[in-house]
Amino acid sequence: MELLTQLQLSNKNPGAAIGYDWQSTTTSSLIDSINPANGELIASVYACDDQDYESMITKAQQAFL
Repeated sequence: MELLTQLQLSNKNPGAAIGYDWQSTTTSSLIDSINPANGELIASVYACDDQDYESMITKAQQAFL
């Protein structure tokens, strides 16, 4: 899909980013993004869990130390 290419995304994407750095998540669960105009799947992102968020918060805090 041209839109995904322009956004530098793929069909399946990491679920969270710190700045411009996408982080891998520990879950295999996907969240689908659906185009409301036609009901088609745009792309999917891996869901984050509490462990993922805690890890990202820690990394963000360390960036300011």
